[in-house]
Amino acid sequence: MSFTLFSICSVFAVTILMPINLKHNIDIGDGRDDDNDPQLMNTPPDTLPDHDWLDLISDANSYLSLHLLFTYLFTGLTLYFIYRNYQKFIRARQLFSLELVHSIAPRTVLVTSLPPHLRGDRALAEYFENMGLSVESVSVCREVDSLKKLLDRRTESLMKLEAAWVKYLGNPSRAAPVDSSTEPLVHLDEYLEAKFKEADEAVTRRRRTGKFKATHVAFVTFEKMSSAQIAVQTAHAPNPGQCITYQAPEPRDIIWTNMGLPPKSAAIREYMILAAMCLLLFFWFIPVTALAGLLSYKEIKKTLPALARLIDANAPIRAIVQNSLPSVAMISLNACLPFLLEGLTYLQGYRARSWIEYSLLKKYFLFLLINVVFIFLFASTYWQLVRDLANSPMKIPEKLAAALQQGRARHFFLSYVMLQDYAELNAPPMINYGVVYPQAILIFVITLLYSVIQPLILIFGAIYFGSAYVVYKYKLLFVFYKPYESQGQAWPITFTRLIWGLIIYLVFMSGIFILRKSYILSSLLVPLLIGTLLWAWYTNKMFRPLSKHVGLSSIFEVQRGEDTADVVRLRAGHPVSWSQSYLNHRRYAQNDETLYVAPEDERTDYPPMANWYTGVLK
Repeated sequence: MSFTLFSICSVFAVTILMPINLKHNIDIGDGRDDDNDPQLMNTPPDTLPDHDWLDLISDANSYLSLHLLFTYLFTGLTLYFIYRNYQKFIRARQLFSLELVHSIAPRTVLVTSLPPHLRGDRALAEYFENMGLSVESVSVCREVDSLKKLLDRRTESLMKLEAAWVKYLGNPSRAAPVDSSTEPLVHLDEYLEAKFKEADEAVTRRRRTGKFKATHVAFVTFEKMSSAQIAVQTAHAPNPGQCITYQAPEPRDIIWTNMGLPPKSAAIREYMILAAMCLLLFFWFIPVTALAGLLSYKEIKKTLPALARLIDANAPIRAIVQNSLPSVAMISLNACLPFLLEGLTYLQGYRARSWIEYSLLKKYFLFLLINVVFIFLFASTYWQLVRDLANSPMKIPEKLAAALQQGRARHFFLSYVMLQDYAELNAPPMINYGVVYPQAILIFVITLLYSVIQPLILIFGAIYFGSAYVVYKYKLLFVFYKPYESQGQAWPITFTRLIWGLIIYLVFMSGIFILRKSYILSSLLVPLLIGTLLWAWYTNKMFRPLSKHVGLSSIFEVQRGEDTADVVRLRAGHPVSWSQSYLNHRRYAQNDETLYVAPEDERTDYPPMANWYTGVLK
């Protein structure tokens, strides 16, 4: 989507916007920060410095009505492509879900906040049966803290035993001479094996004789997927906050240690993590401020006079320090954020790994947006900015536009997008959407933000998304392996963030026109801003239900054996016009425990599923 969008926008920019800037901006200026350029600081006031071709074709200082037209054009194209991609997502998700209509996970519902009288398998089954929903099985989660300790002890014994055997056997690919010194290792292996058997017997005995208290969480598997969809989409209990139902995550997606977390404890964790995130954002301001100082020649001259002298003496060093170096440092600094945010998200107590991923996606993007787009640019004049906004809050768009249109800001973001093309040459076999998506969304927002005042960024944005499409397409097909399936819930979250970026873009362009004293053109953006908000609300209202649930009419058709035409075509191997429909159906279209086992593949060596079930033998 983004590649096609920015490619089309690049055509308009190259054929119309850049030539006009080149022709009419020679005597207007290039939007630089004269106070921050050492060459301009030494230029007499009655002369203008020479302009290079990059500044001439990239600056947007003339023909504001044309810029207004391009703002409408780029906004309309963005909304069109977002809408079309949402349609593709809905179709792909419905087709994928209908293929799994008879499997276990789509027929299972997670029920939380159970009242005490329903915390039993039979009672909960009768509760749903009395509503006309046929139940196949019920599993109420239990408090198994004592069993978990035994499982951890058994896991530790097993790992020690395996390590001892590996040390004893060595590398089986080459023969080694017999050494009598290895005889003590044999006795050690026997000792560790006895310890493991003892721990294993303790687990078995505890499972057989132990009594575990029921929690407020249960899994209910229905006989039909239609019953599960009805159970998920309806309110069951007359009292608010009771019998809350969700579509159950896949077994490999579940974090069992968080399953029985009490609601009050979960709420306390939520507030604590929120406070920790605020503190992290506050302390992250310090290194970001230091990096922002590199964009200002005045700040460099004040804090690092030796570096300022080096910049004055060498033009290439000046370009590296004030353009590339802040971008590289900012990318490296932001690369540390996912580890901190993921740790905080795990402590939040989510019951599924996919929920953690999507929560990380929201947190990470918010941090990137605030740090890269706002704090990084305002850091050098932060207190002055606060005073200005406190005295005149209505000038927020104007202040935002003034900061973002500066030459140092435009060059920084152009370098940021260019360097992102080479930022992910290596990636782990387990893809984390909570880390990948925010970076791509940020590039989308930055490219859109500067599409009019720095049209050259559209070309690099198209290159970034085109390269990412090719690379990740084949990585997802042949390299990455996801042990669980969450049915594309990252896209609705992404949709909301893309709308955020579009709103920021419109506010920014409105501030640009106010800054140029074109109040009429700025007021003409108000209908576009309101229309965008109404369009986003309508689109979300229309598509949101189908992005979370499956159409009941299609489910009943498949259950009756009357497959819809799309499902028939998909099963027959016919191509579907939506690229998202190319799915690995052989992995998911099974009804037994092999649903959660990676299929054999000649091209892919799937990684072992280590550390997913701590203490549970495979």
